[in-house]
Order: sequence, then structure tokens, then C-alpha cells
Amino acid sequence: MPNDLHAEWGARLARIRNDAGLTQTALAAKAGTTKSVVHNIEKARSAPPDHLRTALASALGITTAELFPYPDALAGAQ
Repeated sequence: MPNDLHAEWGARLARIRNDAGLTQTALAAKAGTTKSVVHNIEKARSAPPDHLRTALASALGITTAELFPYPDALAGAQ
């Protein structure tokens, strides 16, 4: 079962990716990974390692903290 933080990160990644008009395949290519990795993160099946968080954020043109905030940052955003 995914933890709440990973579920929030996955939903956030999917939302921002869709807002950017990118498919999972296109984002994966820009970030140097595979579609299945992006899919698994979005579905909270796996958590991205630090280097991949940075690559995904960069591919989306945002900071890592904007894409993958921690719980204290999420609480302040609500």
C-alpha cells in the first residue's frame, strides 16, 4: 500500500505533467527515464530517488521542492 506522501507526489506529478501538455512518455524522455518509471511514480507504486526527482522537476521547468514537497510544505499550501 502506498504511503500518503508518495500518493501526493504521484498525483502532483500527474497534474503538473498534464498541465504542461506532456505524456508520460514525453516526460520520461525529457527526464532520461522510462514511461513505466513515470507511471509507477504517478500511481505511488514507487518513490523516485533524489536524482530522478531533480530530473523530473527540471524536465517540467520547476524546482524539485515544487514538484515533491514534504508534508510540512503540503500542510502550509492547503
